[in-house]
Order: sequence, then structure tokens, then C-alpha cells
Amino acid sequence: MKPVSDYEADYEYVEGTNNLEALLADAEGVKVYAIDTEFHRERSYHPKLGLLQLAWPGRLLLVDPLKTSLKPLRALLESSATALMHAGKQDLEILARTPGVIPRKLFDTQTAARFCGMNSPSLNKTLRKFLKVNPQKGNRMTNWLTRPLTPRQLDYAASDVRHLIPLWEALRAELKSRGRLQWAEEECEQIRMNQKPRLDPGEAWRKVKEVRDLQGRALSRSAVIADWRERRAEHLNIPPRFVLSDLGVAVLAQNPLKTKKELKKVRGVNAESMSESIIADLLDLLKQIHTDAAALPEVSLPPCRPQPGPAAKLAAAWLSQAAADLKLDSSLAASRKDIEDFLGGDPDASLAHGWRYELFGVHILRIGSGEAAVALNPAGKLVLEERSGRPL
Repeated sequence: MKPVSDYEADYEYVEGTNNLEALLADAEGVKVYAIDTEFHRERSYHPKLGLLQLAWPGRLLLVDPLKTSLKPLRALLESSATALMHAGKQDLEILARTPGVIPRKLFDTQTAARFCGMNSPSLNKTLRKFLKVNPQKGNRMTNWLTRPLTPRQLDYAASDVRHLIPLWEALRAELKSRGRLQWAEEECEQIRMNQKPRLDPGEAWRKVKEVRDLQGRALSRSAVIADWRERRAEHLNIPPRFVLSDLGVAVLAQNPLKTKKELKKVRGVNAESMSESIIADLLDLLKQIHTDAAALPEVSLPPCRPQPGPAAKLAAAWLSQAAADLKLDSSLAASRKDIEDFLGGDPDASLAHGWRYELFGVHILRIGSGEAAVALNPAGKLVLEERSGRPL
């Protein structure tokens, strides 16, 4: 463990796998712990972890992942203890890679705060509201991969987990008083389970806007080029755009180039920044896909979605009002696409299950069927009425 100079701190800076393993022995049997990560992903394919923060009653650790294996964390993450995070989706993605598991149980304090009427609340706003705490401000754009980290950086990082346990207690009490604790726990489990899967390189072309106007063989060639770009980017651990721009994918799908000189003239292709091996590989690929049509995959764009019908528009307006009346973040309740999917009969639509169905889905079905109407009451609020005019 490395001392934090003479800076007064309530945390321990951890370097070395053995040190982490010894400290984690103190966490055995805890019911709850707080966890957070600091990372960068601007110039890499996979996020680069710069610091991991971990706290449980009586202990706060700042773990240096550049000098420490995080494998000892697996036992805690896989235990029955509840992991506390604030807006933890990206942190879960990182934990899934390093140390390779996600928490067995999750309570996301941002999600919980949204069930208490806050709209996409930051950690600072949530702490001020529920604990009357003003955490230290810091530069969230700081470089977490530099060493040594400054005492100010470390204290800022510690503040991300320092108060999560008392915040969890306050939020649970508030949710219980509102009868919404089960809703929040259901939502946290959905966040925990709905981890973003690794992108199939063969499907990477679907994320490229510039190819949506292509058809036939040009569209198929764009799929091959996007596949190649994705695999290259992952191998080199750089963002796909650093290999080839989206525009470059679309242009090359339509142009059978043969030389580096020709590449330099193509809009969206920065041949000067490419290594000779990448250029040679790309030119070989272009030669193959422009001469061997039989090797191209069969791909097609999904049919254009029909324009939202009046039922979806009415349902969206009513849901926004209903969520506000319940002091519930409307974006948590459902998006416009969620409503359209639900009215379209998608069995996996979020409104078809759980608390969303009980609160909103059952009524949206009545709007869609014409059994209920959306009207403006004398107070200027949207309400549902029976077709006879009797309020629901």
C-alpha cells in the first residue's frame, strides 16, 4: 500500500495483488459494498481502467489496476452482498472484462433516485438531496492513467463511493415509504443483466449511417469492409474510426481502388495515417470484394418503420403527465419507441412487464383499442376518460 503523502484521507491506496487480497479478507461477510471505476475509452477499442474505488463499512480502498490484478475481487462480486453503484452501466461493462465477473446483486443509486422523482440525477445532486452532503468537486476529465495520481484526484475518486452506503439506506427508506422499493430493485436487476454484448463484426455495418442509402452489392461490400474494420480495431485496441471512417466504409464499398495513391484521393480515407500493413490488407480486401461477387454476404436493411400512429402520440403525452403526477422520471417509465413497440405487440417491450405494465401498459392498451380517451381536465392536465366521458 502506498501512503498518500501528508494529505489527510480516509482511504487506502492499494498497489499489488497480495495487498488487495489481504484487505479484501476484511470484506468477507459484508452485506453491502460500494464500487466505482475511473476509465478512458476515447482512444481505445476497449475502455482502459485507471482506478477502481471500493468501500464497505469501515474501509475505503483506491485500487491501482495498473499495478494490481483485480482477480481477488471475484469472490466479493460473486458473493451475496449487494454492490452499490451510481449510474453503473459502464462500470459493469468494465468489471465484465476485468476481473471478468459482474456483481451478483446490484443497487444503482441513480436509478433509485429516479423512482423518487429526480430526473437523471447526478451523484452530487442525489447526495445533496438525501444526505445534505456537498462532495468535493473535481475535474472529471482528468487523466486517470497518469502516475502518480495527485491527492486531489484521489480524494475526488474516493468521493464517488464514500457516501454510497448511507445514500443506499436513505433511498431504501424513501422507496419503502412510497411503495416503490420492489420497482427499483426490479429495474436494477434489469440493468445488471442487460449487459451490452460484444458487437458481432459481421453486424458492424448496421451502425454505419453512411451505408443506409446503398443497395445490392454495394451494401454487401460495405458489410465486409465494416467487418474488417471492426476486427482490425479490436486487434489494435483502437476505435474503429481510427482504422477507417464511416464515410470511408461507404465510399470504398462503391469504388474498386487498387493503389495507395488512389486511396489518398478518397474522401473519408486518411491513408497517410495508416500503416503499410493496414493499407496492403485493405487493398487486398477491396480487390476481392469488387471482383468476386459470389463471396459477398447477403445483407439487407430493415424495412422503414411506419410513422407512429395517433395512438402512440396520445399514449406518450398521457404517460408523461401520469409519470409527473406520480413524481416519477418519465424517461424511466418509457420512451416513445417503447410505446410503439408495445402497441405493435412486441412481447419483449418494456411496457409489457412488471411495474411498467401495472402503472402504464394496461392503460396504454385501452388507448390503443379506443376504449379510453385522452382529455384535458379543468386543471390543464391530461387524463384518461372512458369513451362515455367518465374519468378512469
